[in-house]
Amino acid sequence: LSRTQASQGMAANTVRTIWVGSLLVLIATLFFSVVLARKVARPVQQISDVLQKALDGDLSQRTGLKPGDEIRELGQSLDRLLVQMKTFDQLKVQKITEEKEKLEALLDILPEGVIIVDSEGRINLINNSCLRFFGLSMDSAVEKPLSEVAAIDMQLRDLGPNT
Repeated sequence: LSRTQASQGMAANTVRTIWVGSLLVLIATLFFSVVLARKVARPVQQISDVLQKALDGDLSQRTGLKPGDEIRELGQSLDRLLVQMKTFDQLKVQKITEEKEKLEALLDILPEGVIIVDSEGRINLINNSCLRFFGLSMDSAVEKPLSEVAAIDMQLRDLGPNT
């Protein structure tokens, strides 16, 4: 009888020990899962934030992630890409500006009047011959709708439909 009671007591202790051990393993697993998820999620969120700002046109943002694992390496690659994109964007703007200046210089030496308008009818470029002909200044004409520049509009109508 006492052996049976002792065996039952040992079995109960063993079951209790297994339950406590399982509970501790479960708690430790949950803790490490949360820590690992945060460790992975934080850099991914940083990368996502920088990408969103880049899509909005802000190429100056950086992730600031240091080397370590694949996600951080991805962040560094994104940083390098953004630097290259910003440099390319600056070169593109510089090239467009240079080409516009060349076009303006070419148009200014032409004796004929030239007006360049966009698809919405706003004056993008007007040369000096045209400005003199219509008695306008550059500020009064550029980026204004052709129809709002009254002197030009009225004179163009007087010239006829082939202008």
